[in-house]
Amino acid sequence: MLAAPDARLGDTTMGLTDGPGPFGVLLQQYRVAAGWSQEELADRAGLSRRGISDLERGQRREPHPSTVRRLAEALRLGDIERGGLLMAAQPRRSPVATTPRQESDFSHANAVSSPSWPLIGREAELGFLLSSLERVAAAGRGHLVFLVGEPGIGKTRVARELLSRARAAGFGALVGGCFEQYAGLPFFPLVELLTQAWQTAPDRVREVAFKRWAELGHFVPDVLRPPALSGDDDQLRIFRAVTGFLRELASERPLVLFLDDVQWADSATIDLLLYLVRHVSDSRTLVLASCRDAEPGAYDGLDELRGELVRERLLDEVSLGRLTPDITGVLIRSRFDTRVASDEFVNLVHARTEGNPFFIEEVLKSLVEEGTLFLADGGWQWRTVDEIRVPRSVRLVVAQRVGAWPDVRLGRAPGRHGGDGGADPGPP
Repeated sequence: MLAAPDARLGDTTMGLTDGPGPFGVLLQQYRVAAGWSQEELADRAGLSRRGISDLERGQRREPHPSTVRRLAEALRLGDIERGGLLMAAQPRRSPVATTPRQESDFSHANAVSSPSWPLIGREAELGFLLSSLERVAAAGRGHLVFLVGEPGIGKTRVARELLSRARAAGFGALVGGCFEQYAGLPFFPLVELLTQAWQTAPDRVREVAFKRWAELGHFVPDVLRPPALSGDDDQLRIFRAVTGFLRELASERPLVLFLDDVQWADSATIDLLLYLVRHVSDSRTLVLASCRDAEPGAYDGLDELRGELVRERLLDEVSLGRLTPDITGVLIRSRFDTRVASDEFVNLVHARTEGNPFFIEEVLKSLVEEGTLFLADGGWQWRTVDEIRVPRSVRLVVAQRVGAWPDVRLGRAPGRHGGDGGADPGPP
């Protein structure tokens, strides 16, 4: 079993890009705790001594996952330690790392770009979310809100709008994202979120964390050395550390925590989310999570979490539906003048996209790129077409949803089950 290292590592203001980096720190820690030289670890993992040295010194900061797995197997790491080593090898985004006092930005890869399209047709949903913010700020009633809907329906866009409003109102806003390819890594989305939390934490909160929550080092190993995992209570200790740290942050100013695409979250993250929501119910913390509805392959424990928190009255759900033809017209007219946004054009776009906002935006971009929509005489005009081809970006989303690569027309591809709404290859 690995010996418990010192809780504190270096200066509290050390940036993520200074020194050997989080992966090198962890690797050296685990190697020394095992009592091995670099040569011994290299022999056991089937790697070169120079390779181990480069990793520990930070000359190689992002080793291939297969290399990390060989090292973890040689060191006989447990599941949480193995997951931490894999996550430390992931690329770190420079906006989070530039300075300890930088305001965190919306850095999850699926939501990083600033939205150029206005938020239209979501007034009721956004109003409900803003009322949830008010409850958190005024009464300290922490809870979880799920944003639910199909791919492309606008969950992340609505979340981004809420986070912008929250920051303007003085909230701290922290973001983490889940990815299907990393669904098996313990606590994967919490690394990004807690890195942002540490970077923006006041000195007082950091000092408390150094004294009380060394387990945070499993998420920010470059500033805190995590204690060794030693028994059945390891997970509970991590849960308590994360929750205590976030509660302490919320005592400084109210928080919004956003987890995107939680249908891909691992079981450890879901368990921590359940523990966290239960223990911030008297804290100024709003937890927001986006989730695809009925996603094949999603973790079954997510439904269990929803059931538990509904019974405890700690969960609200906001379901985002497709846009109506009228709202589709408003969206189109927000970007093009009324000559383009005729009823004929709006109806054609809506029929092909079935009101999915992402599909609408991608179709309009495609029409501009192919010249069907064009600028002339000081305004936008369009060439009449009988049908609209499916842009590649939309085909990718549809293919992921149905597990194939259909050559479809938009009116059929994103349809609901039953009737004529199912995915139908149709003619080319």
